[in-house]
Amino acid sequence: MKFYYRFAIFLFFFGVPISWLNLGLAQIQPQSVIPPVVQSVTGQGLAIADDNSCWVQYSRSFYEWRCANRYLPQSAQALALSIGVIEGRRSVLVIDSGATTKVGFHAATAVEARFPGRAIYVLNTQSKAPHFLGNYGFLQVLSGDLRQVSAFKGRFVAGKVIADEIAAKCPACIQSVVSLTGQEEIKPNEIVIPGFTLSRDKGNLGLIDSEWVNWRYEILPQITSSQTLFIRNTEENVYWLGDAVQKAVIPDLSGSSTINRLNYLVGLRSALQSGDIFVGSYGLVSSTWLNENISYLTQLQVSVFRGIEAGLSETELLRLLSQSIRAQKLNVNAQDIQRHQRNVIQIINELRRFTR
Repeated sequence: MKFYYRFAIFLFFFGVPISWLNLGLAQIQPQSVIPPVVQSVTGQGLAIADDNSCWVQYSRSFYEWRCANRYLPQSAQALALSIGVIEGRRSVLVIDSGATTKVGFHAATAVEARFPGRAIYVLNTQSKAPHFLGNYGFLQVLSGDLRQVSAFKGRFVAGKVIADEIAAKCPACIQSVVSLTGQEEIKPNEIVIPGFTLSRDKGNLGLIDSEWVNWRYEILPQITSSQTLFIRNTEENVYWLGDAVQKAVIPDLSGSSTINRLNYLVGLRSALQSGDIFVGSYGLVSSTWLNENISYLTQLQVSVFRGIEAGLSETELLRLLSQSIRAQKLNVNAQDIQRHQRNVIQIINELRRFTR
């Protein structure tokens, strides 16, 4: 019973009633008390920059480039992440560079065309390959014939630990993308390690260019990767969330701690105000998706905990929770179930460590 009381304290801080401790996952219902972020933006109309469907402008200086899907094979559409862009008078800051050199090249070409004559910086927010493998494509565009490659590596920015992790993981990091794209799509498979590093865990992006002083950053552990960099501008009410909030009935927990992810998402929800704009790797994020991510992760954690308390084996938990999710969400496919099962195994391992 000692474990039960320790975990009950955790549930209390997340506002989860102990009465939720049942093995089946309850149907997720969006919480209407949270103002719908998407309406605060679409109510004013999304501005399509340059009459080009690849661009969406969310505020005075923040844009999303959302055409990575055009440059990836059908097998790799899951890697078609959005790229954020902060416009300045002198410079442009690109948030993540895409999953392949090809994506990065086309994104860089689009950025140059949309913001001509301005210096381009690329900020890598985490060390997962789909967020930085496009760096080489940007480098091709930035440096022309590549004869002065070293002069442009300072245009690539990351937290110091994130940059070190990219260097440590690569070139093996390419394999996770190659498995979806095929070898030809990833060529050339050069890795560009960010040469401008942020040594502090929080601060403002004025460290890169003084005109970005109103953009704050914070690097947090185990939200979506071992470290993830988040950005916000409270004057423009814009938040860049990366892939912390996913537009999926079953979000992916890989690279995160469930408690850390929940803590971050609940904090977002409690701070959310009408007019706030959440954008991330999957585009505009509504409060509905924020609520569904929180509900799924909370209820799954509770269900796994209850199963462990009941003495169920990992195999039994996987079977029962897979049956439960199929019964409640009729539109789930085989990949969703596999992701769900990976989440279950991860939470089992986390809770077992919690009891030691």
